Amino acid sequence: MLESGRGPGRRKRRKWAVLLAPVVLILPCWILGPPAAAGFSGAPPSGGDAHSVYYQDKVAVLMFHHLDETFRSPVTITPRQFEDDLAMLKAKGYHVISMEQFRAWLEGKAPVPPNAVLLTFDDGYDSFRTIAVPRLKKYGMTATNFLIVSFAERPRRSAALSYLDWQAIENLYREGFDFYSHTYNMHDLVMVRGCPHPCGSALTHRLYLSDRHRMETTQAYRRRIQEDLFAAKQALEQHLSAGERRHEERFFAYPYGETNADVVAVLKELGYRWMFTTRPGLVTRTSDPVRLPRINAGAPDITAEKLEQRLRSLAGRHPALP
Repeated sequence: MLESGRGPGRRKRRKWAVLLAPVVLILPCWILGPPAAAGFSGAPPSGGDAHSVYYQDKVAVLMFHHLDETFRSPVTITPRQFEDDLAMLKAKGYHVISMEQFRAWLEGKAPVPPNAVLLTFDDGYDSFRTIAVPRLKKYGMTATNFLIVSFAERPRRSAALSYLDWQAIENLYREGFDFYSHTYNMHDLVMVRGCPHPCGSALTHRLYLSDRHRMETTQAYRRRIQEDLFAAKQALEQHLSAGERRHEERFFAYPYGETNADVVAVLKELGYRWMFTTRPGLVTRTSDPVRLPRINAGAPDITAEKLEQRLRSLAGRHPALP
């Protein structure tokens, strides 16, 4: 049975994705910078309020995609908007943690600070390198990027959009940023029965074989996703396991937040332990590891003020937004 990370606005957002597909090539999540990788001291960040504890022993995982001054899409925000988000997190006493800290906490090996936040990016846009990383370093924060791995081999997708190539990914990895899989090349939307346009993830739906006038068999579907997910894992390990750091593919982000039993089974076979959806919520140690929630912070209408209200609402410390 298909599980979706979309809420009531799912159809509208998918419609946008379909309209933008020729330009965006289907919106291809997160990185880790060196300053935040140090251990937590117990003190709030500079500018924070020592008494503003909204939640403890939980982590808010924020999701971004693309940053651009002029390009418009449902998953693109301006550089100023992103910097406002970082400034808000620091001023309000949120603690941005690294993926290493997040993993240690999930495994019960170390605590996380109160108001812990994990920053993630999806798809591997080059704006992560040119816009996000300098601002993350400015605020002493870190993030992780979930890549559509095949795009690193042909990063120039259109006149308006570019993605990270392997050289950039390797350089950022050496600086301390982390990269994980968002599939090798399964981010396309495909036709689904009952939907008049492509509206289902290629990872979670069997394909319609037009030349054979039938649906893909269950066996062929499982083989296809096995090959794709293995190719992504292999490429990441090949490019990111040199030097002092050894890459381990333990985290995964589902395209469009969708999953099913076959996808989960294949990912577990490949050694993945934690998978992210797009369902909003705070992660706890008892959260389902294959359906971890994330909070969308990368839409044009989500200002820093609205993001903070959303965080407090999810923590039960603020009225819910309309």
